[in-house]
Amino acid sequence: MNDPEAEARKRIEQIKTQLMEMSGGRARFGPGESDLPPEMEREVLEQILAVESAPRTTRAEQLRRAGFEMPDPRPLSDEQVTSLLGETIGHLADLHVYLSHTDHLSDRELYELLYVQLLHYDVPDVPPLPRHGALIELLEAVEDDEEAARIFLTYYATEDDRKAWSRTSPDFVMPPRRPRPFDRDRHLPQSPDLAEAAMGRAIGIMVEALVLHADWDRSDGAIRLSRDLRPEDVRETTYVRRALALLGALAESGPAKATARRRNLPRSLVATLIPRLGIPDDELAFVREYHKAPNEEDIRPLHEARLMCQDAGMIRLRKGVWDLTRRGQTMLAPEAPLGDLYRRLFLARFRKLNMAYFDGHHELPRIQQSLAAILWRLEMMARDWISMEILPRQILLPAVVESVPPSRWGDKDPVRSAVEFRVLKPLARFGLLDIRMEPYLSSLERVAEVRVSPLFGKFLSFLPPELPED
Repeated sequence: MNDPEAEARKRIEQIKTQLMEMSGGRARFGPGESDLPPEMEREVLEQILAVESAPRTTRAEQLRRAGFEMPDPRPLSDEQVTSLLGETIGHLADLHVYLSHTDHLSDRELYELLYVQLLHYDVPDVPPLPRHGALIELLEAVEDDEEAARIFLTYYATEDDRKAWSRTSPDFVMPPRRPRPFDRDRHLPQSPDLAEAAMGRAIGIMVEALVLHADWDRSDGAIRLSRDLRPEDVRETTYVRRALALLGALAESGPAKATARRRNLPRSLVATLIPRLGIPDDELAFVREYHKAPNEEDIRPLHEARLMCQDAGMIRLRKGVWDLTRRGQTMLAPEAPLGDLYRRLFLARFRKLNMAYFDGHHELPRIQQSLAAILWRLEMMARDWISMEILPRQILLPAVVESVPPSRWGDKDPVRSAVEFRVLKPLARFGLLDIRMEPYLSSLERVAEVRVSPLFGKFLSFLPPELPED
């Protein structure tokens, strides 16, 4: 009987051998054993091999083979060019080729760039398979580096981007920020999987660094969590407010005896905390309808806060009694290091605790295993508002998408639901995402659009490992 895991590992070694031979011994693979399922590692390596071993062609030639040839725009009216640009973008998407950063260009300017220049570069002749895609980055088409920087900083950069640029290039004259003259990017077709767009040849290296070998606690790793957040950066985030409410209530009450069976907080402390947690009235009304004297686990935000504070080292259970640790007491001081509290809560919520415990969906361990890569993709794809019709399959690895079973509640899109409840809503409670809601079914709401907040860029950063020199 075939062992799928053994077969995947065998294929992984075969691909690595091929890549090593093709690179003349210069290919590099991350050290150590991986917690990632072998099938996911095999997928990444298959993508790299397909690109590296493919013959060469151009995008224009690929379009011609698909039956579409771009007309010369010079004799055409603006309306005709706009129509043809839409057709071209659609045909490119059929080839899994996508555009980025186009809002500073008119329809004619963009069409002419594609017609004259951008579709004539040498590229791997990879068929449009579900596991491969490519990005045409319009800022990289600007030949003058200073002009490309000016366009980026004028129309696309966040305030944090501009500050970082000024720090590293103090002599650069920063242009004023301006609204983008065209609203096109957010309506463009987007790649449905991780193997597209901005990854290029670095896809395997970056994904491997983030998924296979990410060390969240290192200051020089592929994913980096800032240790320099200020109290004012995080004080009003939901998770910090709830943690401080719990620590404050426990400081007021003194050591509190845990419940006998579940070792939860006592009901008296729960009653004190309920009005301090900022729980929406409709959620509280629902709880009180079924629980006249709710315990900790009946109040899910409180139960979540207690588990996070415990794993973050802020409270402890000793001899059946809940009490503050020395670190927890420190967080109640006037000059408390709330940035440290925030970082510890984040690691507790996403690394130490089982993310599946809090939302009632299927276990889906691959989401937690690949979370560093998900956050990286989220930072790239959601710098501006992006629809939930698009986002979930862009930030998950294909093997993760395929691992999502049908919903327990009959959701038509279980992947969307899993991403919303497992990843996006917790990130929003950390203040790392802005979300817009929309009505859903008769009386519910769901996330409609998402973008990363300024705090995301302050707290999280991603740096690929150094590439081997040619």
